[in-house]
Amino acid sequence: MNWGLIRGAVTAGHCVSAAGKFVFSGPEFWGEAGHFPANTTAWDMVYIGPSFPPETYSAQIHTDPCCPVTRPVTTKVAPANGQAVWFSGRNYLAKCSVEIFTMQSTWVIDGRARSNVWFGRRTGVNIAAPTDSGAPIYIPVGSGNAAIVGMHIAGFVVAPFDQTWFHSVGDIESQLGVTVAF
Repeated sequence: MNWGLIRGAVTAGHCVSAAGKFVFSGPEFWGEAGHFPANTTAWDMVYIGPSFPPETYSAQIHTDPCCPVTRPVTTKVAPANGQAVWFSGRNYLAKCSVEIFTMQSTWVIDGRARSNVWFGRRTGVNIAAPTDSGAPIYIPVGSGNAAIVGMHIAGFVVAPFDQTWFHSVGDIESQLGVTVAF
């Protein structure tokens, strides 16, 4: 993502407790949380920008254990009902053929109303679990690239973990004032 001329990334806002906080992915330093609302009553997203020393960001989705192991993001696609998308999370890794089945203008997640939440499901297949927040929702392009569709913000916290609730890339761009960088 680009915010002005600064390159960075986004994640679910509930993963970062305050603007200006340093963000880590496991033991690796990722950057600094943006200085604007993140986990608001309407949206669940935050911009992660570089700190000093500067971090290196690349527009790549990790899709292991599948081939290829990473996919460069080369375009973006708006979600649509009935569309098949892929999910790449920490817990169950890459899962294909997740069907987008609806969009709610308002949905309550963890006691907070969220705007424009999309739902994807693959019945009977574990795709998302706690700590997957911020995972990419994407579509493979050709044999090795990806089109970004959105970002996972929640799912069922009890089995069968077969749903993802996500914000579209268009909403992320408009709410955070960022653009997808290729």
